[in-house]
Amino acid sequence: MSTSISIATTKRDKVGSANARRLRRTGQVPVVVYSKAEKGSVSIHLQLAEGDVAKIAHHAGLVELTVDGGAKYNVITKEIQFNPISGRPLSVEFQEVKAGQTVTVTVPVEAHGEPAGIKQGGQLEQVLHTLVITAAPQDIPEVVTVDVSGIELDQALTVADIKLNGTAKIDEDPQLIVFHVRKPHTKNVEAEAAPAAAEGEAAAAPAAEAEKK
Repeated sequence: MSTSISIATTKRDKVGSANARRLRRTGQVPVVVYSKAEKGSVSIHLQLAEGDVAKIAHHAGLVELTVDGGAKYNVITKEIQFNPISGRPLSVEFQEVKAGQTVTVTVPVEAHGEPAGIKQGGQLEQVLHTLVITAAPQDIPEVVTVDVSGIELDQALTVADIKLNGTAKIDEDPQLIVFHVRKPHTKNVEAEAAPAAAEGEAAAAPAAEAEKK
């Protein structure tokens, strides 16, 4: 089940790139909350402390934004932009979620248990590291934990094999492989050595012929 985290924000009256740069110099990050209204969508401009971005960076569930200690918005994170050089956050975009709505998010996948195929000489390989999930906000998992203990050598676990709780559904091709167990890739040393030896002999032949002459 999803857990909600709370973040304190402040209303932002001025917008634009110049104002955003000034905010970042003071340790604040510009925020936009997209909210659906009767006459379309509206954008709410806020700011939050740079240190709070780390709390939401890997959080797939609900975030409760408190504005100036008063109004509250239940949101999910749409996008966080980071400076490619310094890694510091540049901006955050949220989508407001209201009662009865479902949302689509990307959730990380983790393996649990030791596959049966390990004892058969195989190794576990993870093909998909995230899954796109649609769910009511309260049913968004922080992480999809998959029991891989039943995977034997040369077997795979697909999206269709993963079951989620509540309203959560996976929006991926059911046939996509998430985990599989295969034998480790090994190099045939003898097969590689043979061509190398043949090349060496071929290179040495002209030199030997020259010495005879």
